[in-house]
Amino acid sequence: MLTPSQLADLKRKDPELFELLRSVVGAVNTFGVQMGVDPKPANQVDVAIALPAPRAPKSITVLVASPVVFVTLEPSPDATASAFYFVERSASAQFTAITRYALGHGLHLAAPEDVAPSFWRCFAKYQMSGPSPFTGTS
Repeated sequence: MLTPSQLADLKRKDPELFELLRSVVGAVNTFGVQMGVDPKPANQVDVAIALPAPRAPKSITVLVASPVVFVTLEPSPDATASAFYFVERSASAQFTAITRYALGHGLHLAAPEDVAPSFWRCFAKYQMSGPSPFTGTS
């Protein structure tokens, strides 16, 4: 429901405009009730509530073509277009020290080749979710 309380300053400055807007607000509210709109504002979603994470990306493919490494992901099954994708690189299979690349909504990465052997993994997430499980390769 609309309320004219935000227009209090206008009542003092231009009473005729205030009355016109108040009648418009009344008409909109009456129409809303006739259409079955709940006159009370809905509870807002708590921003601390997280969405469930998407499923892990289906696959990760790494192609080394000196001096560049090309990484291609196959998207998470059933994930929406709003999923964000991330790729991590490490010199150890335990991923103790990582370099993380944010791909946004993209599925491809071109990174400089590392001298040491590299291990790669990827995950997906929504803006308000935790990360998916990892999909990895070596």
